[in-house]
Amino acid sequence: EGGIDLRGRGRGGGGRGRGRGQSDESVDTDFEGVAVVEDMVITLAMDTDFVDVVAVMDLEMAPAVRITKDLRGVVAVAGDPVAGIVSRSVKEMRAVLKSFAPSNSCPRQLPYMVRKHYGYPSSYKISELQWCPIPLQPPYRGRGWGRGWGQVRGASGLSSQDDGARPTSPIAESRAPSVVAEVGRSIPESAAPAASPDIEQSSTPSDAAPSGGQKGRSKKKRPTQASRAIDPSQQEKESSTPEVAGASVSAGTTTAGSEAVTVEATIAATEELSLTDDSRPTEIPSATDAGPSAKGKSRKKKGKAAGQPSSGGAGFVGYQSLPHRPDTGGTIGEPVRISVNCWNITIKPMDIHVYFLEAISLDLVDSSGNRKELRLRAAELRAKLRHVVETMPPHPVYDGAHALYTDTPLPGITSDGITKEIQLPDPMDAGKLFLKYRILLTQKINTQDLIAYLDNPKASTLNMPQDSIRCLDCVFKCACWGKFESLGRQAVFEKTPKQINGLLSIHRGFLTSVRPQWKIPLIVDLVFKAFFTAGCMADVLYDKYGDNMMRCVKQMEDDLLRIRAQTNSLYKQKTNRVKRITVHGLSRKPASELIIPELNQSVASYFETKYGIRLKYPELPCVKSKKDKEEYFPMELLDILPFQAPKASKADVASQVIRLAAVQPRDRFREIHSFLSVMLQSGEGLFNKFGVKVSQNLVKVTGRILPLPKADFGRGDIPITRGKWNVPGFITPGCQGNEIKWALYSVPPHRISRCIYICTALFIRLLKIRRHPTTGFALLGAYQEGNESRRLVSTNLPTEASKLGLRMRLVDQNAAHIGELEQRIRGMQVDIVVLILHDEMSYPEIKRLSDLRLGVRTQCVRHTTLRKPRVMPNLLLKINGKLGGVNWIIPELKHDAEHFMVFGADVTHPAPTQAHDLQKSVAAVTGSVTPDLMRYAVVVRQQQTRRPGDKAIKETITELEACITELLRCYHRVNNRFPSKLMFYRDGVSDGQFSEVLNTELPAIQRACFNLSQGYEPGITYIVVKKRHHLRFMPEKQTNKSGNVEPGTVVDKEVVHHVEFDFYLCSAEGIQGTSRPAHYHVLYDDSDWSSDALQAFTYYLCHTYMRCSRSVSYPAPTYYSHLAAYRAREWLTNTRNLEALVHDNRFNVHESQVTGMFYL
Repeated sequence: EGGIDLRGRGRGGGGRGRGRGQSDESVDTDFEGVAVVEDMVITLAMDTDFVDVVAVMDLEMAPAVRITKDLRGVVAVAGDPVAGIVSRSVKEMRAVLKSFAPSNSCPRQLPYMVRKHYGYPSSYKISELQWCPIPLQPPYRGRGWGRGWGQVRGASGLSSQDDGARPTSPIAESRAPSVVAEVGRSIPESAAPAASPDIEQSSTPSDAAPSGGQKGRSKKKRPTQASRAIDPSQQEKESSTPEVAGASVSAGTTTAGSEAVTVEATIAATEELSLTDDSRPTEIPSATDAGPSAKGKSRKKKGKAAGQPSSGGAGFVGYQSLPHRPDTGGTIGEPVRISVNCWNITIKPMDIHVYFLEAISLDLVDSSGNRKELRLRAAELRAKLRHVVETMPPHPVYDGAHALYTDTPLPGITSDGITKEIQLPDPMDAGKLFLKYRILLTQKINTQDLIAYLDNPKASTLNMPQDSIRCLDCVFKCACWGKFESLGRQAVFEKTPKQINGLLSIHRGFLTSVRPQWKIPLIVDLVFKAFFTAGCMADVLYDKYGDNMMRCVKQMEDDLLRIRAQTNSLYKQKTNRVKRITVHGLSRKPASELIIPELNQSVASYFETKYGIRLKYPELPCVKSKKDKEEYFPMELLDILPFQAPKASKADVASQVIRLAAVQPRDRFREIHSFLSVMLQSGEGLFNKFGVKVSQNLVKVTGRILPLPKADFGRGDIPITRGKWNVPGFITPGCQGNEIKWALYSVPPHRISRCIYICTALFIRLLKIRRHPTTGFALLGAYQEGNESRRLVSTNLPTEASKLGLRMRLVDQNAAHIGELEQRIRGMQVDIVVLILHDEMSYPEIKRLSDLRLGVRTQCVRHTTLRKPRVMPNLLLKINGKLGGVNWIIPELKHDAEHFMVFGADVTHPAPTQAHDLQKSVAAVTGSVTPDLMRYAVVVRQQQTRRPGDKAIKETITELEACITELLRCYHRVNNRFPSKLMFYRDGVSDGQFSEVLNTELPAIQRACFNLSQGYEPGITYIVVKKRHHLRFMPEKQTNKSGNVEPGTVVDKEVVHHVEFDFYLCSAEGIQGTSRPAHYHVLYDDSDWSSDALQAFTYYLCHTYMRCSRSVSYPAPTYYSHLAAYRAREWLTNTRNLEALVHDNRFNVHESQVTGMFYL
């Protein structure tokens, strides 16, 4: 009908009834409707300004669904990509519309999915969806939810009226993939049906002011997206193509009853829908005296929506842009000049030919001419392709797997491919080796797309030119061939180890990567990695086990399992051949006693008689070389091959690697610069060939040191020092300030250590020594009085507690085995139990007992740490938090006008060596429950797998809606209301997973809110926190001993994305090595954060971590989620009874522990 004033069409949000999505201009829209053709729902729309994706899906439903003249906007579920939209002729569409008579009411159970502008798709069973037509909304919204909420309202079967309607079935149970499309219809208020309570009444008079007020908003229309007109006569021809470019199909005019309607189908292709949000006006609240924690001043908000949707194929709707930076960057704080470990590069646009290279087989031809195919691992077979690359024209670029890049086409090789064979040198001297391989041209790319990406104001992390980036990464890695060992896609390592520790050698390496930002920087970083020590297997194992090798066969077997080795020079000298094997185990008998049944001869005797090899160490076990066959080699005849990664469980070497990698910034940058000089010199010809030039100057940026927050310890606001501070007292003592009743137990070591422990106690008793002065053993039975560790804790802990405002009374202390703890603790009225551990074996069992079964708060401490400085104050920080206390608060984080709830989420994965069925990925979500953002509740779940046999590792949180729902209810129980702003800090997500988490986790958060309370639409900000990157900072002027940048240093220019909302923040004090800043990337924001406000809010959150009086490297809720997920991994350790721990993938945390911060 045109000329419809859409002001006030938004819904109340944030629990305050504030109008959302209001505009000071009228927006012309035409009729949009839905045509039902047999069992196919087809969405039709006229206005291409606001409609992005139209798609269809087969619906298992009866065709007798009536279309009403009062339909104001429906979005059809889509499962088939755009091909289906033009599968019906205009004539058929008209006939269908004519067949439906007008009606005054809409069908209640019309199955469909609603998706609003910039919303995200969700998965629902069609039968569980309900009818709820949504009027068309402009693509810009006010301070509220906007994007994505039509989908949630439609899926939940709720309208904006306060009629108490609830969904008839739990939406969270449905998981079927779907594609959604957005359309809408705008009609005058007079045309709205009066008799249907399910119709959303969202229009308000044009002069109505929303609750809370809307500040001045700029009037700027969104640019119309380009469309390509398709002639109706061409529809049948176009429908045969599964991917259609942006198209507008004019379907003419038809009638439904007495109503004349105009229908038009709009199809938008993925490649043409990268829209920006530069013109979307928004209202930003004024700044207050709270400083950086307040919102930014009024401005035009750029890109607060989460990007333009696009049809990505069946069952998926993707996004091509992320929120843009709302301003030119932050301004608060003291400026500081910083050097960054990257160098800008310039590239000459040129065509690059990309080939797929695949090794097919490797054959051995012996001296007799017999040909035999060798069975090799896929990685070993691929390694042979290096010889193929070396025979090609000069300076080819090979990624070590399947991709080959050349600046000129290889003669005779097309997209059809060609199979060739080449003779290789045989390192085993067993004959002639012939490698059969296949090569084909896959595509031709031009590096101009990198330059175009930088110049494109619509550029997004989601659509980076990855092909060109991979090519440049490969060019820089190949520049170091010969001088370094190439491992992985980006890292190279020195061939000589820096340090050898037992079984493992630590090699220094360098990582190079290209990542377009404001320019195209080459990032170079120093890395260290542990590998199995190469060399004689017997010598390597002796370095670790010494003369105890035969008594440690099981441990050695665990160390060596799946390690690759080859026979040494002595074996080759005697047999004239070399064999490579995989270790499948060790014999339980030495070579001198291990008998070969067929020969009735020992292995040692066999090698002496057969090959003339007399073993030097016949008392050592033999190595099993076949998985399903009893074939053994003497250990001393095998050499471990170099550069083999150890198992992930090698925690004993982690500290060695960390200590070696703790290089101060100036030393780190000096070593990086030396490596860069070598790389540029050795790769000069390669760089010239591919048109790459690296700047000689290090990138330098201007960062800012954010102002420090204050802290309240119950004695007024006290300025704190940067990075760390002393705690004069707790603002809220645990147990509401009452006397804390606690018990102290010393837990003896497990298994064989227990025997040693008892013997030590008896020895002390025989010598009439009442206590051991140094070991701190918890003596058993009558000898427990000699427990020095318990004496230290029982005396010092209450003394330190009194200084912080805690009153502690010891009600029981003793030595107790794990089996006795439950009996002692059960029925005992204590607030917390402190346990002194003498090994790590007891920890998982104690935490299962306390967190899941008894609901008793426990605090464990190793006996070896009791004499370290500040142990007792640090223990009390954790104990007070577990008892419901608050150690301090940051006043700047407390907002009286708006109720914030901050979430942290993390997923921890099992180690590659943990093959147990119980070891699935574990997800933990924490949420603040107090206005000061200091107390958090937690939900811990095992990750759901779709079907048996699926990989257990899953990064997206599968049951996030249930987690958010439970946490919001916890908040409501404490505050008697729901929060108006949700801040979601998500850890563990890489750039390549942005689209996945946006399309699964964000709608889950929205559904949880909408299903909890009708009309509840809080502002949501979704931020990804990353630490696994290689950008490092060094201040030009050193101001501290470590040489690192000061805590609170933020960088949001030059080395960040040139359009999107991201920044680097170094919030923790660098103690040793080079500080690693956290990278924050905003994926969704409808709360209108400014750069200054979000950076300061995030920095202040890093001061709320209750385990230590320091600012930590990323926000406390994210840290807590990591701790909770790790605690769940401990619960699963050495347990076979999963049913006792988990119900419906949720860990059965005792109800008293959910809000008790047991994970501290």
